[in-house]
Amino acid sequence: MKKIIIVTAIIIVIASLSYFFYQNEFIDDCAKEGETPTFLDLTTGKEVPDGKYCCDGLKAIGPKTPQTEADRGLCSKVSGSLGICRPCGDGICDSNYEDNCNCPEDCK
Repeated sequence: MKKIIIVTAIIIVIASLSYFFYQNEFIDDCAKEGETPTFLDLTTGKEVPDGKYCCDGLKAIGPKTPQTEADRGLCSKVSGSLGICRPCGDGICDSNYEDNCNCPEDCK
């Protein structure tokens, strides 16, 4: 009976460690704040098989719109730019990176 308990405990420990290392590997395989996501090849427009999406809690936002255009409500996406991963949607408008065009959730 003790052998069964010991073997079961070892299996649980191994499974837990495997899950832990798998999760950390997955988490490290995403674009962090300030990094550019690489899930799309900008030259072909096709998805990159091993590309990185923004980590949880982050969103890819494009560059800020020139202030004169943003003030007039003229928002335009910069062609060929995925921008960077930022915590857009956290309720804080970071004026260094976010504006009413690329992150309207935070910058109204």
